[in-house]
Amino acid sequence: MTLSSTTKNLLDVIQRTQELGIEELVRNVVHQGGESKEHAEAVWEGCRLIFAAQPKADAQSQTTGGLFSHLSFITGAVDTIKAAASTKPNHELGTSIIMPDGTFLYNADGPQVKAFREGPWVERLTAYSKQLTEQRLQHEHDEEQKRLDEKRKPFKNIDF
Repeated sequence: MTLSSTTKNLLDVIQRTQELGIEELVRNVVHQGGESKEHAEAVWEGCRLIFAAQPKADAQSQTTGGLFSHLSFITGAVDTIKAAASTKPNHELGTSIIMPDGTFLYNADGPQVKAFREGPWVERLTAYSKQLTEQRLQHEHDEEQKRLDEKRKPFKNIDF
């Protein structure tokens, strides 16, 4: 069985988004570096980021065969894509990154990647996500240090 070039290109796009971890980057940014997997939204560089919590995937979607059955790619006019972004409620958009003009940089509903436009924004989003995680970890460390200092307070040396 040979894959058509379109199907192979679509599979390459899906694989690329998985390699880049786009969905995880969106999740991390909308939750400010936290570990929640709940639906949430944020604005980053003027773009709307929407993380849509996904129900647990079935076994078929975890396989290559499942990838084929869920494969869908928005093709067509940019206006059609923009219309989808402006008419659907946020919870129905899936995990998305939407530019201010309504253009999708990324849109996926579970394993179904509908739009992905790679560019320098990916590196910026990755760097911002890492920064948020580092800030959260530093904040947690500082809070733990304050808590420990408070516990140790009755045992500190004192000179009167």
